[in-house]
Amino acid sequence: MDFSMFFTQLSVGILGLTPVVPWRAVGKGYYLVNLLVALAFLPLAWFFRASAVRGFPAFGADADGATNALVSAYATAAALAVLVFWLGPGGAGARLSVAATVLGAAAVAADGVRQASLVPGAGASPAATPLLLSLNYLAGAGVLGSVVGAMLLGHWYLVVKDLPVAPLKALTVLFFVFLGARLALLGAAWAADPAGFARLADRATVFLVVRLLFGLGAPLAMSWMIWGTVAVRSTQAATGILYGVVVFVLMGEAAARFLLLKTGIPL
Repeated sequence: MDFSMFFTQLSVGILGLTPVVPWRAVGKGYYLVNLLVALAFLPLAWFFRASAVRGFPAFGADADGATNALVSAYATAAALAVLVFWLGPGGAGARLSVAATVLGAAAVAADGVRQASLVPGAGASPAATPLLLSLNYLAGAGVLGSVVGAMLLGHWYLVVKDLPVAPLKALTVLFFVFLGARLALLGAAWAADPAGFARLADRATVFLVVRLLFGLGAPLAMSWMIWGTVAVRSTQAATGILYGVVVFVLMGEAAARFLLLKTGIPL
């Protein structure tokens, strides 16, 4: 089973939303932590891809080759950003982080196209189109990255005492946006394949409940608690709530990817 998509999206989401926080406000340390955390998930992604695709990483003109090449370029740019932040000026490291973000987003979108090509023709869900899967993957990366990034940033308020609350507000708003996008895409998938969702409810009830309740319902309810604590600058309370939201989001996104691999329905 190729579960690499989950770890790739987690990596790209964390790194991709790091530039939302100005590096001069938090210092190089925050960027280095986020970059290293993002890079730490790539070996897991490569392990699952290697287990599922024989001969990985063989770059070619097919969907696998394009995705592998983009992921490798993303990893290279991220590693260079770590090196520059460690040894050189922060501005150059921030620009490399943005370049890595662009490459990572392209890799995630390409992975959606790749997944659509792997779904059997006769049994394919009408919802498993390249466009819908690519948007699904990008929104998933955004949800994962915004909530994990906000949780990591919450700890930085203990390090940088005069850090403005605006970056944490921005990540919280982005979490709202990406979570809303996930809900909208779920609705689009259901509209495209209501029969598939009915079969899914009968055959994979537990995973579907985990996806809907823990992956979408609980984070949506708790996100307003996060906003309330951020609005009154209670960053420690917000960080505590974010721990719980991170757990729920990880459970929900993992369940969604498992169901996609098993049924071909993007959740």
